[in-house]
Amino acid sequence: MQDSLLDANTASVNVARIASPARSPLRWLLVSALALNLFCNHWSRDSFGALEVPIESDGNLTVAQYNSLSSAYFVPNVFVPAIAGVVAQLEPRKSGAWTFLAFSILAAIGNSVVVWAALKSQSTEALYVRLLAGRLLTGTAYEALDFLPTGMVAHRFPDHWGKLVGVVNGFNRLGSILNFLSAPLLYQSFGLRTALMVPSAVGACCLLTGTLMHQTDIRLARWEAREADADAAPKPPPQPPPLPSPGSHRDEDSTPVDGHAPATGPATSTGTADTTGAVDAADAADAAASIWSDVLLNPTYGLYVCGAMCVYGAVVPFWFIGAKVLQTRFGIGLSEADAYVLLPEGTILVVGPAIGVLTDRLHLRLRALLLFAAVALALVPVSLLVLAWLPLPRAAVLPAMVCLGVGYAAAQNLVWTMLPHVLKQEVLLLGAGVMACSLNLLPALLPVVAFRGDPRFDLSVLAAVGGVGMLALVLAAGTRRARAGTAMRHDRESE
Repeated sequence: MQDSLLDANTASVNVARIASPARSPLRWLLVSALALNLFCNHWSRDSFGALEVPIESDGNLTVAQYNSLSSAYFVPNVFVPAIAGVVAQLEPRKSGAWTFLAFSILAAIGNSVVVWAALKSQSTEALYVRLLAGRLLTGTAYEALDFLPTGMVAHRFPDHWGKLVGVVNGFNRLGSILNFLSAPLLYQSFGLRTALMVPSAVGACCLLTGTLMHQTDIRLARWEAREADADAAPKPPPQPPPLPSPGSHRDEDSTPVDGHAPATGPATSTGTADTTGAVDAADAADAAASIWSDVLLNPTYGLYVCGAMCVYGAVVPFWFIGAKVLQTRFGIGLSEADAYVLLPEGTILVVGPAIGVLTDRLHLRLRALLLFAAVALALVPVSLLVLAWLPLPRAAVLPAMVCLGVGYAAAQNLVWTMLPHVLKQEVLLLGAGVMACSLNLLPALLPVVAFRGDPRFDLSVLAAVGGVGMLALVLAAGTRRARAGTAMRHDRESE
């Protein structure tokens, strides 16, 4: 078992063999808390985006000050997730539960600062400083709260992982959608203060859901440890029935079996003590070798990260410019354009769970998942080029946006579904942190570096990014590790 574990090429094998999924109902409590946590996190994330004009008018903030609030939220996520992944890998169980709890506390503090800023009557500069501090704290925790639960959940749901990713992705997108729908109503009915306080209060609930997840993970780990100990305990060899001799009182444990006496407790304890240092050193060496071979020098992982980066990089910047593009290119009104821009997010609610069910039922291998994601991603550049260059009638914009949403929803869901297949459990959170950093890189750089304000040119840039992502995913599918990859459920059942 140990030799096959060390020689495994994909994390799907290791996820199944390191810890069989707990059948305790607690694992469903864990994933329910995860879905609620992401729902609150994303509702809080998009609160300022839905209130841009009121913040600038009622709060008397300049355009530059408002933009700095967005930068303060997203820029930390270019490097913080990698740090969070490293810290999580240093935990004894490598589940990331303690690191996740720390970031939950940080998010609650940040959201509380925003509530304080909205409650307190103050000057414009004081309001700006407090809002900036709150957004910086919540933004620092944002991506970590999204990816760290992978270490607590993935290995416990190998038979439902695809469906789980789809449902959870739907919940966090639902938080974004409800924010954009409720923010204008709250502002019109109660003013800017309430419109800022409500999503921040929802975001502060991450502390409650994060604490619940942390405690549930600990209880599940104890349950799994007891199960593992019970499975690993040596079974006593069958003994012949004792002879009905009144003088026979021989100790049953000392009975020879096949000419070999069983080891006694003290001898076993002494042997363990003598080898503890050697085992620890070997574990450390194996961990270092695993990081080197499975993350730094793993071409499958590198190409996968490039593809994931382009999935987000081709669509997320569209949220910044999409409404203006649709208004200027097709004469669509502001409210209708905003609704169209929400379509890629809303599509995940339907497409994500459907893709999850499909991947679970077909028990798709890593290579098939990569190719599936490449095909889905192809819909994104096609839709963007159609919107950029074809003289579409106004009625044809909706089908183009639906096509964009379906491609993004399917590719995004598959990217997260593949993660435990690409990496071993020992380096899962470290690799997830690096990937999470990459997802924020292009959305942070493209608007500043590549966009010109020309709708056709800007959409063509995004289409090119999608094309690069397709190529990266296809190349990843051709690597040796991807060709040798197996399905998580298949490996679990073959134990």
